[in-house]
Amino acid sequence: DPMSRTALVTGISGQDGRFLQAWLLSQGYRVVGTTHRKPDQDTPTGAEAMVVPLDDPAAIESVVRSVQPD
Repeated sequence: DPMSRTALVTGISGQDGRFLQAWLLSQGYRVVGTTHRKPDQDTPTGAEAMVVPLDDPAAIESVVRSVQPD
């Protein structure tokens, strides 16, 4: 059941990330996205955004543990 699923999308500031988030949200997913800079107005309504440097393995592991994506 997608209504109880969580998706973690890296690169929500990019074109692909925005499209993927919008689609997942339309399917009923909880969407958490990561970006390397402060989230902006391009983050779809309903999505949660987190600033995470993708070159920091400990930060990535922390996000995965806290978000617990499906």
